[in-house]
Amino acid sequence: MIINRKLKYTLFTKPTDRNTLLHFESFHPKHLKQSLPYSQFLRVLRNNSLEHLRGQQIHLMYEKFLLRGYPWLILDKALDRANSSFLTPPSTIQKKTDNRCLFPMQFNTASFDLASTIRNNWHTLELDPSLPEIFRQKPMMCYRQNKNLRDLLVKTDPRHCYRPVKKENINVG
Repeated sequence: MIINRKLKYTLFTKPTDRNTLLHFESFHPKHLKQSLPYSQFLRVLRNNSLEHLRGQQIHLMYEKFLLRGYPWLILDKALDRANSSFLTPPSTIQKKTDNRCLFPMQFNTASFDLASTIRNNWHTLELDPSLPEIFRQKPMMCYRQNKNLRDLLVKTDPRHCYRPVKKENINVG
């Protein structure tokens, strides 16, 4: 909308929209469930030029997260962090330059225990002089999505359904 010859914008939601935010009790990495409220609050702040609607939509987003089982303590921290990021000019934010080794693994029930064991015993690799410099710092754990039930049951290329092609049936030219 245009007010006083300036473009004003706000988030649009359809009346039929439902609360489809990730539930806090879902089987996802802890850091993902803690960073999701921050990113969504920041999205609401950035996509609103009207201050009174911004406050209403932040409150609605907060309520949506509460309904999905998120603790208010995590939501309060995420909202404070989003507000401070929103108010800080982008030029003053310093980006981390991290040259740590990436340690990819599939996310499962043992991921947290495995990651802490690797971090706790990383000092043995740090002491080995034959390894490259990248092993001098503890690794950054990153997760690949594990196969779900659909991936195990559904085959996207059913080769057993193909009919054999006979060469004499093909007319070329």
